[in-house]
Amino acid sequence: MKRRHSCHWNWRAAVGLAVALLAGCGDSQPTLTGVVTLDGAPLANGNISFLPAGEGAGASASIGPDGAYDVRTGSVRGLAPGEYVVTVSANGPPITKPGSDLPLPGKLLTPKKYSTIRTSDLRATVQPGENTLNFELTSNAK
Repeated sequence: MKRRHSCHWNWRAAVGLAVALLAGCGDSQPTLTGVVTLDGAPLANGNISFLPAGEGAGASASIGPDGAYDVRTGSVRGLAPGEYVVTVSANGPPITKPGSDLPLPGKLLTPKKYSTIRTSDLRATVQPGENTLNFELTSNAK
């Protein structure tokens, strides 16, 4: 009398469970895109971060050459609905000192005010669904 291995059935059950779980993952978190400008011109590089005003995970994005960003929480596109403090920073080209192999960050191109959670006055409210938020920075921000 031959016995079937129980792992054969377990493998099929595991595949079925995985397919069912993936099918239920259609509800994605809200997306957030936009454009960052400095004195009316697109900010050509940098980073934008969204730090929750309460509890939860923060999210960030690189700012492209056209000033556009697309937020990710870890490796997942989007972020949870809620209120966020926003920080933005961009640096000029890296500086390489003679005799050093490690480049240093270039000059800060954005006002320091926008670069920390304590001083930034930028805020975002993320709603369920697709969100587009543009941020207009000014050089003379105090």
